[in-house]
Amino acid sequence: MITYNLNQSQLRLLCRLRGSVFPKAMQWALPTTVFAGVLHHFLERDERVSMSHFVSIQYVMGFLLVFRTQLAYTRFWEAATILQRVRGTWFNAVSACFAFCSTSAEKKDSVDKF
Repeated sequence: MITYNLNQSQLRLLCRLRGSVFPKAMQWALPTTVFAGVLHHFLERDERVSMSHFVSIQYVMGFLLVFRTQLAYTRFWEAATILQRVRGTWFNAVSACFAFCSTSAEKKDSVDKF
């Protein structure tokens, strides 16, 4: 469990490693950054490779990123909607139980029917 110190600065809280996603993200980001730098260094001198190759790759990667983000956003709102529907159903069920489990004498017939 992560314990938070309220006297700690915000920047220090963001930069700490315990409980952070940065170490896991860096496992993916650093090797790909180094690979892209080396690739750029060696392909920069090659006249056969033009910038259109990189632009087309960037276009495809941007499209995939937007598509995945849109899919995740749609799933989130679908789950949130279903959760609200379930919450409403449970609320109605508990309300009915409380309404029909009254001990007052004037509602005894309704309680017995329930």
